[in-house]
Amino acid sequence: MFTAALAYPDNRNRRERLFRAICRSEVIKRANEDRDYRTNPQLIPPESFSDPDPRFWSDLKDGTEQMKRRSIATLSVLIPYLGQWVVGGRTLRLKELSEMAAPILGWSPKSSSNFIDQVWVQTRPVAHMMIPYVAWVLLEAAPQNLSLKLCPELRFVAQMIKASEELRLKIPTIKKHSEALIREEEMIRFLPVILGQTLDEFIAAAKADLIA
Repeated sequence: MFTAALAYPDNRNRRERLFRAICRSEVIKRANEDRDYRTNPQLIPPESFSDPDPRFWSDLKDGTEQMKRRSIATLSVLIPYLGQWVVGGRTLRLKELSEMAAPILGWSPKSSSNFIDQVWVQTRPVAHMMIPYVAWVLLEAAPQNLSLKLCPELRFVAQMIKASEELRLKIPTIKKHSEALIREEEMIRFLPVILGQTLDEFIAAAKADLIA
């Protein structure tokens, strides 16, 4: 649900379809890797397999592409902007960073306006969540196999949400060129419900389980 919200923060239909596709792909992946899981009955919500095969594969592919775009916008635009990168004595602006980011998607540097409209603007509502997500992907990935992960464990999701809440309040206060890159009201907020526990209590319990 967390990843689907990052991919489609403003499209509930696509968000719910991607959620089902991720759940289904995880079931298939585990069945391929675990013989006991594959050959014994499992409690799997039927909804995960309710979409026809062509739509399932299409939704999974499109969702992965969305997360790729979110990640590129975060690494190539948001972080350099907040870090006030300087090239040739000049601090790079959003347009210049987008000119550098567009070719990563195979677009021309002259497509910076399209990158801003189609990638950055769509990423902006979840940019504060993408920073901890990208950090988690980089930490979890094997050096020889950097790939997007669509289903982080719940304990990591909890930590990402906690970090994103701090960023949601902090990013709008970082101003450059006399204006904020993102306004606070533009960013969505996650309100997790974790079996009667607060986010901090859940994170502490998850860490205790790992130690045990």
